[in-house]
Amino acid sequence: MLDGRAKRVSIQGKEIDVKSAKADLDKYFIELQRDQIRRAEDQLINKEVQWKYKDPTGIFVEYDDEINPLIERAHREQRPYVNLSLEEGGILIDFETMTETPQGGTGASAPIDVHRCDLKNGMLHNINNVNSSIYVSFKSLHLKG
Repeated sequence: MLDGRAKRVSIQGKEIDVKSAKADLDKYFIELQRDQIRRAEDQLINKEVQWKYKDPTGIFVEYDDEINPLIERAHREQRPYVNLSLEEGGILIDFETMTETPQGGTGASAPIDVHRCDLKNGMLHNINNVNSSIYVSFKSLHLKG
């Protein structure tokens, strides 16, 4: 298996076989480039935005670095929701209600709140059922003990 570091590949054989192998290699390298671009985009998204869900104790927990970009892409594409298949089971994140609902499980579970945190600007975005936006600046939040 090639790892993308090869600078030159030499193929020998019948002309039809060489053309077929070259086409396969071209497809492979194009896919490799797409994967590299996607990983770079994922890293950038994870530096700019963090999606969180509320756990049973009421604490907001970050989605992991593989799931976070999937949610953000769907949000940027202005989809009404995104379905994700996770190891724990499927979930649906509804951007209009900003909730996560388990999908396909044996027992029904109530939706839980999700939040989108803009890490670049220090903002928390939560859209409620009437589609109004609530923005809380973390930069101006001061706690006194």
